[in-house]
Amino acid sequence: MSNSIQLKSISELLGNNFFIPSYQRGYRWTEQQVEDLLEDIYAFAIKKGKEEKEFYCLQPIVVKKHKWQRTTDENSLTEVEGWELVDGQQRLTTIKILLNYLIKKHLVGKPFKEYYGKGKDVFSIEYETREDSKRFLDNIESNDDTIDFYHISEAYSAIEKWFKKKVTDEDLMLSEIYDLMLNPLAYSKNNKSNINVVQVIWYELNDDANPIDSFIRINLGKIPLTNSELIKALFLQERCFGIDTANNQNDVSKLRQLEIASEWDRIENTLQNDDFWWFLNKNRNTAPSRIEFIFDRIVEVAKNDNPNLKEKIGTDRNATFRYFYQKFDGKVDFNTLK
Repeated sequence: MSNSIQLKSISELLGNNFFIPSYQRGYRWTEQQVEDLLEDIYAFAIKKGKEEKEFYCLQPIVVKKHKWQRTTDENSLTEVEGWELVDGQQRLTTIKILLNYLIKKHLVGKPFKEYYGKGKDVFSIEYETREDSKRFLDNIESNDDTIDFYHISEAYSAIEKWFKKKVTDEDLMLSEIYDLMLNPLAYSKNNKSNINVVQVIWYELNDDANPIDSFIRINLGKIPLTNSELIKALFLQERCFGIDTANNQNDVSKLRQLEIASEWDRIENTLQNDDFWWFLNKNRNTAPSRIEFIFDRIVEVAKNDNPNLKEKIGTDRNATFRYFYQKFDGKVDFNTLK
């Protein structure tokens, strides 16, 4: 089974349980990083002339299905099913801190699931070796008893500071700014109210994958997942083959996966020939995977043909992946863009 990849709105993560394994450090985002995320979401929320269902996309969240034991309030153990968070802990934790802040200030502590998420509450995040951090994250207050508590409470304070500044800068009611920030996070990408939402690239490792190896590779020198890696995972998904895997055709899908993977490697090996590479690529290109050059060129041509394409896929470093994701899924016919 190959790794799978899709886009998920933040609202689709509601009700989920996330597990931070011991090989990862705790939450460490600075005030500047928190503010940068808030500014990006706010800029998207107030953007004029957004396309229907246009979205703002965060960087990839890398997960693997996982089960673990949780200690209940009665000091007994209960089994929890959820996701081991291999990469994306800092972003997802910041989103949770933001949602908790909005629940306390905007909803005045009333249950989130009564207003949003179709009865689902904010996702949980817990830690293999620091159980108290989960409880603190659910009920944040100013505290520096542990390094986790300190950084979480600092992020909460940074969020509060940012909202107060926005009231002055934008000449808006605080409740208006609360709504502007909460709606893109709380509503589904399939909502019928035409609310544009925040999404993440959801990269799910297969059952046989070693999450520690994946974590080391992704974070060694903070090398992010490249567009070519994301696109390859997209192309290797069984749902993309047009095969009914429920009718005992798993062998056919596996054969197709091997065929695509082999052809992919053959192309990459050909591009590793420097004479051929410099014939195609006259400018210096340091992409770790040279096949990414081809996908970037395809998207550049598409942008020249359809100037409005960037409104659909964005302009950040994952725009190339989003082009192929939406085109491959048949969600957008780029030939009809005006």
